[in-house]
Parts: sequence; structure tokens; C-alpha cells
Amino acid sequence: MKATPPADEKTVRGALLRVLGERGLEPRDDWVSVRVVNAHWPRERTYTVVIAYHPARVALADMLRRNADSAKKNAVGVWVLDESEARELCKGASDGAQEG
Repeated sequence: MKATPPADEKTVRGALLRVLGERGLEPRDDWVSVRVVNAHWPRERTYTVVIAYHPARVALADMLRRNADSAKKNAVGVWVLDESEARELCKGASDGAQEG
């Protein structure tokens, strides 16, 4: 069985924008940015998520807080996810889209 490739910036960002839509907002492209850093050690990616629009930050805070251990940065809309958290986020967003 092949391992699923890691999520890229576009996939994680798309998942977050879908969740915003599911939560009643009409997301704009400039509300969410995601940057991926490939660490040499440990060999895993980290995803820096920045939510620029306050209502979007509020709408996503509970989900991102559950996924990421960066509570101090929640107030300014910055979260850092590891690879497994990003996969969980994308899986959860795609599961929600299939149910809806």
C-alpha cells in the first residue's frame, strides 16, 4: 500500500476555505495563506497558516486550536501545523464536503 503524498499549500488552503464556506462565510482568496516548510530533520513538513480576516479567524479557531498546539498565536491568526495535522484537516474538510 502506497503512502498518501503530503498535502501541499493549495490543498490545505482549499480545505480551510471550504470550511469557511460551510460555516456561512463567503471566503475570499486573500483571507487565508499557507506556507509549507520542508524540514531536513525531522523529515517532515510544517504548515504555517495565517488567517487575515477576523471573522474567518474566529470561524476557524476552534478547528485549528484542536489540530495545532499554538494557542499563544491564535489571537493573531497564526497557526503552525505538522504534517499529520494538515492531513487530518484536509481529510476532515473533504469528508464534510462529501456529506453536504
